[in-house]
Amino acid sequence: EVPCAEPVMKLAQDTFAELQEFLPRVPLVTSLRMEGMTERHWKEIWDVVGQQINSEMKDFNLRALCGEPYKLQDHTEFLQSVAARANKEFSIERRLRQMCSAWDGVFFDCGEQYASSGTQVLGGMDNVSVLLDEQLAATQVLQHSPFKGHLAPEIEDWAVKLRYMLEHLEEWRRCQINWQYLQPIFDSLDVTRQLPSESRRFKAVDSLWRSTMQSTKEDPRALVCLGQAGMLDRWVKGNYDLESARRSLEYYLESKREKCSRLYFLSNNELLEVLSQSKDPRRVQPFINRLFTGVNELIFKGKIVSSIISPEGEEVHLHHEVGTRDGSVETWLGQLELALFATVRSAIAIAVASWSPSGPPTSDLVAQAVLCAHQVHFTLAVESALATPHKGENDGTKLRQLLQQLEQDLISSAANLASSKGLKGSERALVEALAILKVHHRDVVASLVAASVTERSAFEWVSQLRHSWEVSNNEPDLITGPSTPQGCIWIRRASSGLPYGHEYLGEVARIVVTPTTLRCQAALLDLQCLGRGGAVFGKSGCGKSSTVQDLAREVGRHCLSFDCTSGLDRLLASQMLKGAAGSGSWCCFDELKSASPEALGLLAHLLAQIFAARSTLVREGLWAHAAKAEFDFEGSPCFVRASFGFFATLRTAPSDLSPFGLLPPSLVGSLRPVAMGDPDPVSLAEVYFIAAGFEDPSGLARKVVIAFRWLEDNLGGSNLEGGFTSSSLSNPRAIIIVVLKLCQIRNELGAPVAFLSGGAARQVSKQQKAQDHQKAQEQQNELKKLEAKEEEQYQLMRTIRDFMQPGLLVGLHPFLEDILSDLFPAAGDRADRQRGPTVVSAGGRGAVEVSSLAAAACEALHLDPGKAFTMKVVHLHTAVQSGQGVMLVGPAGSGKTACQRVLQRVLKGQSATEVTLHTLSPAAAEGGHFLGRFDQAEWRDGALAAAARCAASDATGASHWLVMDGPVVPSWADGVCAALDKGRRLCLGSGEVIKLHSNTILLFESEDLQSASPASVSRCLVVYFESATVGIMPQEPQAMQSRR
Repeated sequence: EVPCAEPVMKLAQDTFAELQEFLPRVPLVTSLRMEGMTERHWKEIWDVVGQQINSEMKDFNLRALCGEPYKLQDHTEFLQSVAARANKEFSIERRLRQMCSAWDGVFFDCGEQYASSGTQVLGGMDNVSVLLDEQLAATQVLQHSPFKGHLAPEIEDWAVKLRYMLEHLEEWRRCQINWQYLQPIFDSLDVTRQLPSESRRFKAVDSLWRSTMQSTKEDPRALVCLGQAGMLDRWVKGNYDLESARRSLEYYLESKREKCSRLYFLSNNELLEVLSQSKDPRRVQPFINRLFTGVNELIFKGKIVSSIISPEGEEVHLHHEVGTRDGSVETWLGQLELALFATVRSAIAIAVASWSPSGPPTSDLVAQAVLCAHQVHFTLAVESALATPHKGENDGTKLRQLLQQLEQDLISSAANLASSKGLKGSERALVEALAILKVHHRDVVASLVAASVTERSAFEWVSQLRHSWEVSNNEPDLITGPSTPQGCIWIRRASSGLPYGHEYLGEVARIVVTPTTLRCQAALLDLQCLGRGGAVFGKSGCGKSSTVQDLAREVGRHCLSFDCTSGLDRLLASQMLKGAAGSGSWCCFDELKSASPEALGLLAHLLAQIFAARSTLVREGLWAHAAKAEFDFEGSPCFVRASFGFFATLRTAPSDLSPFGLLPPSLVGSLRPVAMGDPDPVSLAEVYFIAAGFEDPSGLARKVVIAFRWLEDNLGGSNLEGGFTSSSLSNPRAIIIVVLKLCQIRNELGAPVAFLSGGAARQVSKQQKAQDHQKAQEQQNELKKLEAKEEEQYQLMRTIRDFMQPGLLVGLHPFLEDILSDLFPAAGDRADRQRGPTVVSAGGRGAVEVSSLAAAACEALHLDPGKAFTMKVVHLHTAVQSGQGVMLVGPAGSGKTACQRVLQRVLKGQSATEVTLHTLSPAAAEGGHFLGRFDQAEWRDGALAAAARCAASDATGASHWLVMDGPVVPSWADGVCAALDKGRRLCLGSGEVIKLHSNTILLFESEDLQSASPASVSRCLVVYFESATVGIMPQEPQAMQSRR
């Protein structure tokens, strides 16, 4: 027995008994101490118990409440229900207090002054809107609560106040959007005079806006601002007035565009900028290239437009001057359009009439007219050769003679090009375009001779695109005037035909015509004559867009091209289509699958109406510019001319079941698919080499194609970590880049000068003594030609090396040298004596000079350059000077950014040219923050668009590098493909196209190209950085200097 156990057990038993007695009272205690019990709830208990009870009474304890006279334990269930209800009501009341107090820290942000308006705009609306939505949702829950009880009126009042605030905020937001759009417009005195009633409406709302923003600035509390009585009605009336003014403004702009459809190519803000200064016609100058792509500047004599200047610098005097003194902008722009038509047709007529067998006088003629005359006379020459004599049959002798004549002409053209180092840019472009046409004409005649064609009606001839000058009653461009030439060029193929458009194009560059492009253009021409649109599909890099644009130049049409990967919305699509239809232009939408579903739906609806109206004109042969058919679009009348054309390009993969993909069936019904296969790279390279005046174009063309095939087979699969893969090497764009680079070097250096060796010179000297002087001269020329061919092969080998070596792993450089040595054995010995990049690059700077300047730049930047790092600077220099896009690929810390900074200093020291780096991070710019987006109906440039606009507006001649640092993914990289093409156009979702200068380079800095699409990689040169080669060591001194 344990001592004192009995007292302990008794204590435990008493405690247990008390607990047993207390446990039934726990619900009672919980109910009486429930949070939220108010006097109203104690009154309910008083009525049931019959005694006055509250929490303030003197004997408010459990023992007293369970005894006489209260005996609350008998009313436990009732007390629990009252306490639960009290707690729920308290939670509702607390939630209401929390919602009210949440507004204490919510303020509007008036910010800085908006533009030059003298007042502010409202900021912080998104946070207020989110809070209102959350509290409205919470208040609706409280309204449906069964415990709201006496709080129902308070909840209802709060819900009404929140709804009022939300409506107030929405109307305020709408007013701000409309006010921001209209304020700079009605700030112009000219617009105010032209729209007086709308101006008065705007001024009344503007006064309301300014006074409200002033009071908001003084007291920015959102609860106070949104709770003002009567303001909602004032905003509703103000919005009605602003929207009415905006509709009137839209009608006003639409009336201007109906008179000159090319004004659809300008945004509303741009058009208003032109209209607001209608008394000064020179205000059109910044936008004239958007209206007429071949016109870069108008030359005024007072208030009269006398001539134009193309982007290539060609000055053309108008057929008749256009006065702007008494006419509105849309009137004299329409007259300028007709004057340009007359100018081109008159120039073509003069070129056709002044043509001679020895060639046209290119110095005094419009370049576009020279090309047209050349094609017209080629058609005449072939048809003359195929003409049946009066007696006997055509045996094809004249056609074979014509072929010999064309071959001799081509040889002489190549010789002239070889010695034409001093030609200007526009003159060389014309000569090269003529050379490309001559090659095509030679191939056409050669195919006719091979097919033994002896009649004009033979299919082999009528299936070709033929240009002929014809005079008919149905003039395509009716322009009156005593000196207006009669007739125009017709482009025919088989039974299809359409007149030349006489659009001044400025640019005369032509693509190389291969059987693939010829079939595609023939199909598109047939679709144009049948009144249908065409959808050109094929893989990336096969020339879909360039084929459509070249056909537009072939038939003299304005081609409006837009890259849909930049964002094509419904409004932009309608503006572009209505403008193209009204002006008779062509539309080419690249990568149509990337457009928004709303835009595709509108295109389907609008194209069906346009083609239905156009079919009447085509069926009746009404090709005149004055002839137009009307159609209805969303209740407004529009019109279309017969010359309108719509084309789209679609990128396809071998796995695609249909080229149209997920395009709406209604849109597919308006388009006809046209397949575009890979062009023949040998033909492409040969024609480019002929146009550049090379001595052995066919041999060089075969060599460069074989070289890339060997490189693809031997290096493509082994270079997965580098910049090149089999897909990038097999793309025809890679071959074209090398070919054009070689042509660029040729244009800068001129024809290679062949010097005879001493032994050869002595041998020739002996022959001159023994033989006839003429025979010795012929042998000397043959020796010079032989050495010239060897020099050309050497240049080609070095160009291929310069293209391939920067993108290869260092371990693969010996394999590249072995392949080039096998392919160019004659140039191999000379190459062994001179390693490294091409001695003369664009700008005439050599690799040795670049290396020395790079060493000095590294010293200034506290870098310790190794040989490999210096070589990468030279590689990047060569790539940048080519004018292509450049991809810097390699792991982090391999020196990509440092190489850019070093080359920036090199170029400044080399030519005193400032290079501005715009480093962007596409991954950090989500949504439309990289290219651009619409924010409250106002277009806002993204990071890339802002940088490109800054570079395009720089008139100092400084270079700009737009560096995109991050993974190259198609979601944003495909949107800049148009900026990497020859046209260098950055298409924005607003419809604006930023034309980049030749000194603006796009650089992509990425760790790898695994996510990049072939469309992006094929347009760029690649410089690969290996961490093992460059490493961290060259940058160590800079880090130590920074720490010191």
